[in-house]
Amino acid sequence: MIEGTPGQPYGGTMSEFNTVEGNMRKRRLEASSVLKQNEMLCTITSFPRLGCPGFTKPECRPTPVEKGVSKSLFFPDEAINKHPRFR
Repeated sequence: MIEGTPGQPYGGTMSEFNTVEGNMRKRRLEASSVLKQNEMLCTITSFPRLGCPGFTKPECRPTPVEKGVSKSLFFPDEAINKHPRFR
């Protein structure tokens, strides 16, 4: 899985807004360049089984009321990226 995020947040001007598509195209071309002949990219907004029981290996259980970062009913803290931005 590849996550594509900009190095800095985009601003609010139309000129910056217009750069998003070009940047996405560049990321997709870069990722495509390392694929084998029988491989292809699949662009989705979230992992298909994200939050379903057993979506992590080893299986982790959510901690909705106990001490934890997300306190989610569906998403265990162990599945959160360790980058400080996500906590």
